[in-house]
Amino acid sequence: MADFIPVTEESLRAAMRDPRYWRSGHPEREDYNRWVTEGWRAFVNEGQGKNGVVQVRAYTRTRNGKMEQVGAHTRADPPGGDAKDGPQSAAGQGSYARPVSDSPGTATPSPRPGITAASPTLVIFVGGGGDSKYRNVYDFQSSSDVIRDLGHRQSAYFGHDEANAIMTRIANEPQETRIVLVGHSWGGDTAAQVAATLGQRGRPVDTLITVDPVGRGLSDGFFQRIRAGSREWVNIRAHGAATSDFSDFVAAVGGTYGDGPRGHATRHIEAPVTHANFGRLLTSPDNTGVSGFSRILGR
Repeated sequence: MADFIPVTEESLRAAMRDPRYWRSGHPEREDYNRWVTEGWRAFVNEGQGKNGVVQVRAYTRTRNGKMEQVGAHTRADPPGGDAKDGPQSAAGQGSYARPVSDSPGTATPSPRPGITAASPTLVIFVGGGGDSKYRNVYDFQSSSDVIRDLGHRQSAYFGHDEANAIMTRIANEPQETRIVLVGHSWGGDTAAQVAATLGQRGRPVDTLITVDPVGRGLSDGFFQRIRAGSREWVNIRAHGAATSDFSDFVAAVGGTYGDGPRGHATRHIEAPVTHANFGRLLTSPDNTGVSGFSRILGR
């Protein structure tokens, strides 16, 4: 008989801290993520979790070297359907509403001496907690349009729980390589943490782009360390979309950076796009016509 769990904000937050939810390669991660997602949907659909229960979806797992079946039923999706906000747009595609503004009084910093748009460049994309399922970041960075636009620039993809692997990859690059670090949701927090750490080690990244980042332990001191670890920091906030979706709710519960980076980031863009739509967030321009993607290209 399958276990039941009360649908409360506390229980679901605890589930998101479970290694089965966030650890890449965990044999139960896909099914556990699906279960947590259904729990949040039930929480919203049942009037903030009052008297609601959700049952674990049936799946097969390996425990102590033996296969075992975990029984369950699937709760129906609430109105609005999947959290994925449609197909991701490649660079330059689509027509997007103008964001509110960028940070007042900021300008694009000068690159390191000797670094130009033609310099060897490594662009690292870091997916969020749901990217293993929805592939918002992975599909964007591997699309033919983006590969074409990146041109001579190398690109690599990592999960949000691979901070050490990201730092190793950067450490193996020659000093003359321009490093661009792009992270979405929890991956944005990972990218920020990596930049802050590398700054303390004396090798700040050239460009950090955090796309509606989600994390905990936020403070002015943390934002200052992020800024010190990046010659340029572009923060993109999903804010002001005509309609919100389930991904916006999950991001809010997880702890979005929100307006916190304003005044610390060299450019703060507020894009009227939902949290899940990484491609549109990254390509939405500010009121000067600059987007996160244009800064990847050094424009």
